Amino acid sequence: MRDIKIIAVACLNNDILEQNLEHQHYGFLLNPIEREGHLILEVRFELLLPIDQQQHLFCKTITTFALEQADRNTLRAEVETLAGLIQTCMANTRMFIMLNNPNLTHLQLKYFDNQYFMDEIQTQFAELGI
Repeated sequence: MRDIKIIAVACLNNDILEQNLEHQHYGFLLNPIEREGHLILEVRFELLLPIDQQQHLFCKTITTFALEQADRNTLRAEVETLAGLIQTCMANTRMFIMLNNPNLTHLQLKYFDNQYFMDEIQTQFAELGI
C-alpha cells in the first residue's frame, strides 16, 4: 500500500459499566475522507471487555491515518492492509485500557487475525458505496 501515517489517536470513552457481559465484544466504524489526492481514514474501535460477573469495561478509540496518493477505491484494492490498520486500532484500544486502568492490566484481550475483520469490512464498503 501507500505511505501510511498515523496522524491522531484518541480515547473517546473509557467507562466501567455495571452490567454482566460473558464474552468480549468489539466493533469498528470506517470513515474515509478524500482530500486533494490523499485519503484520511478515521477508524473508531469499540471494545467491551468483561471485568467480572457484575461489570465490564467499555472503551472507544479513534485512530486517524493519512494515506498518500490514495482514494476510497484504494481501500477496496488493498483490503488486507486495511484489515492490518484495524488491528492497529485494536492494539491502540488495548494500550488505552492499560494506561487508563492500571488495575485491569490482567484482563485478557483476544487479538484477531486480519481475516477476522473481512466480513465487516465488506459490509461497510457496501454501506459507503466503495
